[in-house]
Amino acid sequence: MKYIIMIFLGIFMAGQAGAQKVWERGFEVKDVLIYSMAGYGIVTAKLERDSGIDTGCVPTDHHGIFSYWVEGNFNSRVQTWVSGLLAAQAQGGEVDILIDTDQCNTAGQWDAFGAPAGLGQRFTGVRVKTP
Repeated sequence: MKYIIMIFLGIFMAGQAGAQKVWERGFEVKDVLIYSMAGYGIVTAKLERDSGIDTGCVPTDHHGIFSYWVEGNFNSRVQTWVSGLLAAQAQGGEVDILIDTDQCNTAGQWDAFGAPAGLGQRFTGVRVKTP
């Protein structure tokens, strides 16, 4: 039984090995879009910083677009992230954003900011800094 648990644990950890989450720091929140489309709930934030952005994800690097998408409805965690983004925008504060480096969306149906289309780099957390 111990070996079976170790095998399942090893398989789970191997599946998570490729997913890397990285904090990108020091952004000003320009726009926040919250919408549903094609069965997904989407939060898209357009962020800017002085040093530019270089994630290798074209919508993010060219437009500062970071998004979170989920099939169906948002949960309370996503609602908290939205609250943080909107608070930072209203107060002129900065945010840091936790991105999943393996999740870049460049699909043509997502064109809220024009070309290049896509939802950009997927984010999985927001840190609001004191203005």
